[in-house]
Amino acid sequence: MLIVSRRRFFTGLGSLGLSVSLGVSRAFADQDDNTIYLTFDDGYVGTLEKARALSALGVAGTFFLTGQAIEWHAREVQGAVDLGHRIANHTYDHPNLTRLGGDQVAREIQRCEDAANRVLGVSTAPLLHAPYFADNAFVRGVAGQLGYTSIHTNWDTNDWAGASASYVANRIRSGVVTMHTQGRFTVAALNSVVPQLVAQGYSFGVLG
Repeated sequence: MLIVSRRRFFTGLGSLGLSVSLGVSRAFADQDDNTIYLTFDDGYVGTLEKARALSALGVAGTFFLTGQAIEWHAREVQGAVDLGHRIANHTYDHPNLTRLGGDQVAREIQRCEDAANRVLGVSTAPLLHAPYFADNAFVRGVAGQLGYTSIHTNWDTNDWAGASASYVANRIRSGVVTMHTQGRFTVAALNSVVPQLVAQGYSFGVLG
């Protein structure tokens, strides 16, 4: 089902130009569509700042947070939830999932989900974004058994490494855009480019 709110938020999976490849549980955004999905990884610092910036611009985002970040920064993350943003799974403590066995992969995903349930009273399902963009068929298979779909990134802004506001802004395009809560110039990039994109007819979607 496609839900469109007054602020031109879109929610849902599949109905949003996101296709799920059966058997591997990975979702891809249609870059030919004019929908942009703003996502943020990690959560150890800057979560509420990014959430407030999005809300001030009239758009919502999906925050892929680790279980540790949810536990250690519960007030910030709760603030993002209260502003209407989506919380999703980024594992418990940010390992490279392709280097783990199946039980370890499942434990990482489940511990993050447990933290979200316990601390926030929300579920991270069904969305997973693997740390370091590191997933494969095996990881996606384990995630799928737990009811998760691995989200594919179309545009990596590299903001975690200190990329400039102009660089980040130029990477905000149709599809799934990965940013990070710790990005130093991410808010400046959003403030610069989001109003321009809305004026050009782009819409902003919320995964999940």
